Amino acid sequence: LEDNFNIFQICDAFASKNKTKVWILFQQALLRGVSAEEIFWKIWWQLKNLLTVKKLSESGAKNIQKESGLHPFVVKKTLSALRNFTDDELRETSANLVKLYHNARNGNTDFSIGLEKLLINY
Repeated sequence: LEDNFNIFQICDAFASKNKTKVWILFQQALLRGVSAEEIFWKIWWQLKNLLTVKKLSESGAKNIQKESGLHPFVVKKTLSALRNFTDDELRETSANLVKLYHNARNGNTDFSIGLEKLLINY
């Protein structure tokens, strides 16, 4: 395991649609004691950024950074990552994350297994 592990690497791999890297980083995070729920919220944050920046860019926003409240670095990376996703993929992944969260909270699915499945199938 890398000593310089950064959980945000999962977000970058997710945004670049590198499913192998996402899975490896997911496993490394779990081995380090990071909870599936914490990983879930990082992925949710990434997806929310993708949806927010996409909406602002398509609406002709003059200053995405200011209107989104996101750091310029995050906006730049998110704009680049948007090329990897269709509108349908973003909506479907968002819906699947919400469904996973509620199913896990209600005890209908194991959070870790559900998230792993989602990450290798998005």
